[in-house]
Amino acid sequence: INAFDNGAFNYVNREFSRFTGYKVDELNNMDYWKLTPQSYQEQEQQQLSLLSETGRYGPYQKEYIHKNGTTYPVLLSGIKITDENGNHFIWSVVQDISKQKTTEEQLIEAKKQADASTRTMQLANDSAGIGVWEWDLASNELVWDDWMYKLYGVLPEQFSGAFDAWENSVHPDDIEEAKAKLASAVAGVGEYSPEFRVIHPDGSVKTIKASAEILKNEQGQAIKVV
Repeated sequence: INAFDNGAFNYVNREFSRFTGYKVDELNNMDYWKLTPQSYQEQEQQQLSLLSETGRYGPYQKEYIHKNGTTYPVLLSGIKITDENGNHFIWSVVQDISKQKTTEEQLIEAKKQADASTRTMQLANDSAGIGVWEWDLASNELVWDDWMYKLYGVLPEQFSGAFDAWENSVHPDDIEEAKAKLASAVAGVGEYSPEFRVIHPDGSVKTIKASAEILKNEQGQAIKVV
C-alpha cells in the first residue's frame, strides 16, 4: 500500500521485500519512484490517471530497479482505497515475472530455431527432389507438399487429398506390396521404406523410393503417417 499523493509506502509484505532487495524498514522510508526507471514515467502517469478515473489500474507490465541496481520485469494491478480520514491510498498487487519472461524468450527462440530448421529441411528436400506427405489415419486425408505433385506428375486440383488417390497412382503390379508394407508399419511390426512405380497421367512410369514415420498418441495408437 502506498500513498496516492506522494508515492510513499505505508505497508509492504516480506515477498515484496524479497524481490526488491530492500528490507521492509527501508521500503517504509522510501517511495515507489525509487523502484521505477525514469523511462516508465509517462506510463506510470497514464496508470495513475486511470486509477483516479476508474478506481483501479492494470494489470500492466513494467520494470523495477533492484537494490543492487539491476532491473527486472514485474506485473502490477491495483485499486484506490480511502481511509476513515479521507486519505487516498493505492493497494497494489505486484508480481515478479522474471521466470515467465525467461520462459517466453526461450519459447520464442525455440520457435525461431524450429522455423529455421524447417526452412533448411525444405531447401534440402527441394535440392534433392524429396516430397513430404502426411496421412491422417482417422480422416483418411492425405496431404502432399509441392514436390509430391511433381513426383507423381499431377496438379493439386487433380488430387482428391484421399488415400485412394495414392492407390490409383501406384503401378497395379506394385500397389499390393506397398500397401502391405504400409499396413505393417502402422501396426508397429515393420518399417515403411518400399520402392514402387507410379504411373503419370501421360503414361510415363517413374520409380519412387519412400519412407515414413508412424506418429502415435499417448495411448500408443497410430494416428498419422508422415
